[in-house]
Amino acid sequence: MKLCSKKVTFAITNCVYRFERILEQIKSIIEDGAEIVPILSSNALINENIVKYKGEIEKLAKNRIITSYDQVNKIESDIIIIAPCNRKYHW
Repeated sequence: MKLCSKKVTFAITNCVYRFERILEQIKSIIEDGAEIVPILSSNALINENIVKYKGEIEKLAKNRIITSYDQVNKIESDIIIIAPCNRKYHW
């Protein structure tokens, strides 16, 4: 699927089993031509395993990570991805 000119909001929650898989998905979406708007949930912000990837996420997305509720409400996106939704499912 080509995502050229689409804005994708990519919300990352604290339930991350294999964070590197999320990075792979972000890279794939960008390669398809989409703009990524990364969001970290408040719980994800306290997870050391996720926080260490913040710089890499921002570099890939070419956008700063959004962490505040006020900023999130202002985003207009074509697609919203929440990853992962449940720890039970390991891709």
